[in-house]
Amino acid sequence: MFTDKKKRKFVQYKGWCIDDNGEPIKDPLMELKGPTLQRYIDYYAFNLIDKKGHKILSKSVSWLEYVVSYDLYIVSDFFKDDLSDKNKRLSNVVTREGKLLSTEWFENITPSYCGYLRIERNGKYNLLDQHGHFLLKNDAEFVSDYFGNYAYCCRDGILSIVFPDGREETVRTLEVFDESRHGKIKSTWRILYLKAICRNTKDKKEEWNYLVNYKNVLFKQHYDKLNASGIQGLYFVWKNGEAKLINMAENVLTDYSFKLPPSSYFVFGHAIIEIEGKYGLINYLGKIVFHGYSSVLWAPQGGKLWMMILFRNSAERHYYHGQGGPYIHYAHEFLINNRIVCLLEKDNIWYYPDYENNLVELFVCEPESIDAGNSF
Repeated sequence: MFTDKKKRKFVQYKGWCIDDNGEPIKDPLMELKGPTLQRYIDYYAFNLIDKKGHKILSKSVSWLEYVVSYDLYIVSDFFKDDLSDKNKRLSNVVTREGKLLSTEWFENITPSYCGYLRIERNGKYNLLDQHGHFLLKNDAEFVSDYFGNYAYCCRDGILSIVFPDGREETVRTLEVFDESRHGKIKSTWRILYLKAICRNTKDKKEEWNYLVNYKNVLFKQHYDKLNASGIQGLYFVWKNGEAKLINMAENVLTDYSFKLPPSSYFVFGHAIIEIEGKYGLINYLGKIVFHGYSSVLWAPQGGKLWMMILFRNSAERHYYHGQGGPYIHYAHEFLINNRIVCLLEKDNIWYYPDYENNLVELFVCEPESIDAGNSF
């Protein structure tokens, strides 16, 4: 049962919801708040056109991607490298008006968490704002996400805090990596720019840390377990069986005990945690935003991948493309078209947190039957 009382039927692979007359249901909650620009494709060349059909870019590019949260396009194209005489793929940012954000093209551009784009050039990193200004005066080996009024950077083994005016304040000098003392390089998991290292104690227990740019060890101490948080500069760690959220300076941001579901990490600044058998959300500051819910429906990476995960009773169930019942499909379409981190359930009522962290009722359904049936 949905709050607007409309009857829905899911047509697999051919849209998502139609009414009794076979017409698509236009739900204001479901409409993508996207750009007025469209994508133009011509022999694998991409451009943008306005409503009158005029091309926005003077030259078509090899790839473009619209970033909803920034209302910008990331575009890529190939340029000839004078040194190697080979084509090199570089990226830039295009505004809704079709203007390039920077006169310089970069090796890579990825959206970071809070208002900045992470750029890579010559193997080093910086943060670029939506006006084309860099946060760091000089590129660094590592740059974290921006936490409202500061970011972390690591340059030549020195960990610093960077402020909006570009001023840097040293936190500490990191230890130089020594395999005999710190352990061997193991994996990166889903975390960018850092390598996981592992050592064995005398009782053959594994302890973990991170390695920055193959040179320096990030944390002063090793941990029983590490997990990527989804936000550069924040990390989930375990010590003596207790999970904690820490930052690059190794400050603990959570002063309470919690469990982290295996698939959980930060999406849109929030992560799912479990406390005493109930689920909730924390923000990137470690503050509990919601708690006490029996079930959670979550779409990893903000719904970019067609996969839903149901957390319930300290377990999780995965639904891939085409799997699950109509509520699973509805939840995914809702999450992918709105910047909502998850749906929370209590007493069979499913809610979503809006942009101001208010809970809004979305539908009523028993968790045990959420993936059953073919109609609403």
